[in-house]
Amino acid sequence: MWKASQVGGFFVGEIMLVKAENTSYFNEFTIQLPNQEVEPSPAEQLENYLTEMRDNWRDGFEVLPEKIIKTTDGREIFITILDPEKLFDQPSALMVEAHPDDAALAGGVANMAADNGLGVSYITLTDGAARELEGYESREALALTRRKESVGSAKLAGGAMVINLGYPDANLHKHKKYAAKEVRAVMNFLDTEVVISTHGQDKHKDHRAGFKIARRARGNNDISHYATDTHDGRNRWGFRTQPTHFIELTPYAKEVWITAFKAHRSQQPPNIPSQDEKDTQRVFHMTRRNGERAENADWVDAAALTLAHYSSDRLSSRFCENGVMVAFSQLTPRLIYQRARSKAHAAFKKDAA
Repeated sequence: MWKASQVGGFFVGEIMLVKAENTSYFNEFTIQLPNQEVEPSPAEQLENYLTEMRDNWRDGFEVLPEKIIKTTDGREIFITILDPEKLFDQPSALMVEAHPDDAALAGGVANMAADNGLGVSYITLTDGAARELEGYESREALALTRRKESVGSAKLAGGAMVINLGYPDANLHKHKKYAAKEVRAVMNFLDTEVVISTHGQDKHKDHRAGFKIARRARGNNDISHYATDTHDGRNRWGFRTQPTHFIELTPYAKEVWITAFKAHRSQQPPNIPSQDEKDTQRVFHMTRRNGERAENADWVDAAALTLAHYSSDRLSSRFCENGVMVAFSQLTPRLIYQRARSKAHAAFKKDAA
């Protein structure tokens, strides 16, 4: 069995062998005849569709709000444009979430960003259909429901666009390279200013993978990268997270956030297993918890974010300019990460002893 090279394809006699998307070995190559046109990659197809819709919007033609891209690895990428004006004419913020309801972990930041002049788009990395729920005959049926819920939730939060990349839920860590390419294509097209992903130290492996995908997609570009808090305020090692930013949440912003979160009905009681209901309740209470944690701030509710390493801080600047109250931690992102790792290492050594 031959390992695939980094080249897109090579000739054997009069036949060209082209490496299929997300595959690694010779027996997974596809056959392409000479002079046959190579199908664009999913990242290229995403960029081509968005370019066409932007040109249509600016030239006064119809914008097709929905698009399905079928990939060579069997996925279907779903794109829904909710508000072309916000998408194409406003500065861009990108919510990179592992699952359709993970934007809720931002605790209202998405709808507040939309209210403060940012066109907020959502990229959901997986189909969100790993667990079996009653009332769904197949994984595909649950994935379809979750996509519809995601679009409805984003619309309530003032979102501009929703993209679902369709990678298999619970296995996102196996697809980081290709998912990052597709996220990067959207980032580059929208000239994204702010990206908000799930937490890099979350207990959920898909959430950790989502952070790494967003970081890889951002690369060396001048994009402000923030991570949401975890649902219970603790990292994968069981210690409390230490956000760098707390954003005051007004009663109206909290109401919009809760309404958008409740739009994910398949993930709310009584549709989920009883052992998962506590996690859902923790999400509902996270803004009150963050309000109590905000240093030197007498707030009832707050959202919490952690600025990624070596990242500029554009979101808080925009919020402060518009009168939104932001409290900052005195710790740097690097120091926060080092402290978390040191605590985990010390606890491991204690258990081992």
